[in-house]
Amino acid sequence: MAIVLTKKKPKSQAVETELVSDFAGLIDEIGAMQAEQTRIEQQIKELQKKQKPYKEKLKSLAELLHEVDEHGDDETFVELGVSYQAELGKKGTARSIRDIGQVRQLMGDETFFKVCSVTLKAIDDYLTPEEKAEVLEIERTQRGVSITRRP
Repeated sequence: MAIVLTKKKPKSQAVETELVSDFAGLIDEIGAMQAEQTRIEQQIKELQKKQKPYKEKLKSLAELLHEVDEHGDDETFVELGVSYQAELGKKGTARSIRDIGQVRQLMGDETFFKVCSVTLKAIDDYLTPEEKAEVLEIERTQRGVSITRRP
């Protein structure tokens, strides 16, 4: 960024003239939106706090009903309250791999290694720094941007 020098004006009219960024319009537009964005984020946090008791009670009810559930997995049923009722749907399905070695054998190495994944956390947890340097590619990401009012 270049600075253009101007004659010094009286203190009440002193204005420093600078060349502004090519992105000045967008920067100023985002800056003007920040107050509203901050207000919206605060409202969202407050609403999420208000939702917490509801979500906790709903989860508690689901756990209690699960403990006494005598219905078939694919049945739906209704539990009655005085003013409301709870409608319970079919049980969901959770899947996990029982034998990864057999999966590899059935898929073949080429397909298996194309589709398999290992989390970076697992690599951090189980490999030494030297081993990680051999297997990880590290790139720098984009810079973070924050907009602040000019002094």
